[in-house]
Amino acid sequence: MPAMLSDGDRVAALTTRERRRFSETHPRSGQMLDRARGSMPHGVPMSWMRDLYDHDPLFVTTADGASFTDVDGHAYLNFNLADMSLFCGVAPPALTRAVLERIGTGGQFLLPIEDAIWVAEELGRRYRLPKWQFTLSATTANVEAWRLARLATDRPVVLLFDGC
Repeated sequence: MPAMLSDGDRVAALTTRERRRFSETHPRSGQMLDRARGSMPHGVPMSWMRDLYDHDPLFVTTADGASFTDVDGHAYLNFNLADMSLFCGVAPPALTRAVLERIGTGGQFLLPIEDAIWVAEELGRRYRLPKWQFTLSATTANVEAWRLARLATDRPVVLLFDGC
């Protein structure tokens, strides 16, 4: 009678099997990761991507709506949607046209443009909040939130819990 594996040993065996299967079914992603390690720490463009999944990262080629395809030809339904920054899907036609139009006349000036006024007015109309501030990244949005918290509480320090 074969010896029974402990739960921990079963999980370890299943994990090893699934990682091997992932590597076998995603050879191009593996090759791209090896190449990327030569020019990016851990082979990913942003450090947090290193620990995003238990397996090596997928390298994506195309996306449309709520799905994407990796370099190995596997199609996925995208539940992440870029941490919700793409909650309308990837490459919706109206947004694609608007971005192409805007980028064709200049994409970033570090100065105000009329489009910013229109967006702020529209957000105010939709959400009934009169003033809007824009940022170029989640990090900058967090810094602005900390500044507002310090202003609202009249406290010079904000406590941050790592991972929250």
